[in-house]
Formats: sequence, C-alpha cells, structure tokens
Amino acid sequence: MATNSRNAGLRKRFLVAMKNFETERERAACDLAERLFFELDKRGNHYSLCRKIGDHARRDNLTFDEVEHTLERWKLEGLMGC
Repeated sequence: MATNSRNAGLRKRFLVAMKNFETERERAACDLAERLFFELDKRGNHYSLCRKIGDHARRDNLTFDEVEHTLERWKLEGLMGC
C-alpha cells in the first residue's frame, strides 16, 4: 500500500515537471531524463541536468542540444560514456 502512494506521489511530481516544458522534444527529453535518474530543469533558454543517484553530477547552463546529446550518451553508454 505504501508503495502505491509513493508511486502516485512520484507520478504527480513528474506530471507537474512535464508542464514546464513547452515542446514535444522538451517533454521527450524530460521523460528520458526521468528514466535515466536525472532531474532536468529549465531556466529561460538554458537547462540544468542533475543526476539523482550515485555521484549526483550536475551540469548547468546547457543548451537544449547539449541536454539531448548528454541524455542520449547516457542512454547508450551509461556511466562509462560520459
């Protein structure tokens, strides 16, 4: 029972975060970031990526193309690729 309420809370936060992204590309990047345990934040025209687990690596002031590139590398190569 506790797992269901926890999952519902996580899903609700995810949906709120998704509303901050305007385009389908941004929403797809946010979805991929969540699946790879990253937090993606948008500030104006720039983005920040922060790893939610492990070393909590953070990259700030990224363009959207850099965000997509970083996430795709993580998806394909994992920790050893970045």
